[in-house]
Amino acid sequence: RHCRESCWRVSKPTCGSDGNIYSNACRMKSKNCGKHVFEVPMAFCLSQERNRVGSANACPVNCDKEKDRLTCGSDGNVYRSECEMKMLNCGQQTKKKVTKVDLEKCRARINKCNKGQCSDEADPICGNDAQTYKNQCQLDQATCLRGIQMAHLGKCSSLLSTEKCPQSCENEREEPVCASDGNVYRSECDLKMNTCGQKVVAVPP
Repeated sequence: RHCRESCWRVSKPTCGSDGNIYSNACRMKSKNCGKHVFEVPMAFCLSQERNRVGSANACPVNCDKEKDRLTCGSDGNVYRSECEMKMLNCGQQTKKKVTKVDLEKCRARINKCNKGQCSDEADPICGNDAQTYKNQCQLDQATCLRGIQMAHLGKCSSLLSTEKCPQSCENEREEPVCASDGNVYRSECDLKMNTCGQKVVAVPP
């Protein structure tokens, strides 16, 4: 396991997929070395916090059910919907609140970012907006439009679903699996049973 033990003391609050807020992305990675914890929108961590203390949630956490309706933000970014604009700017330490403005103000950016056509090649990448992009080209477009960065290779895991852990692996075939915590388990089932809730995932050997 190659993990950074020291990080710059830069304060750029980062929300991890484990629901915790870290002082920056480096601290998040080093504290969760070997675990599948990645950067997600701050709205997720704030909603987890509000759920714990029982107060109302002011930020949307999921915009999947919203229709795509391009929205120009006062920060110059182009969002898929007004819901996404609110979600991605929730909890950001900026002086001005990002609001919806006339789409024409973002027209130059839309034209610049959508110049090339992306292929349908499936090589999924998870963005730090907790959305899965079909390939690098589609992520690059999202980076250009609204500053989305790569969280990790492969599909994003659901933040809201609760992980079901196997109670027994007696009937499972033995197929050794290398895990992100540096250990080898007898099978995928054995990995899930022994690391339940720890965000440890199978990795290439």
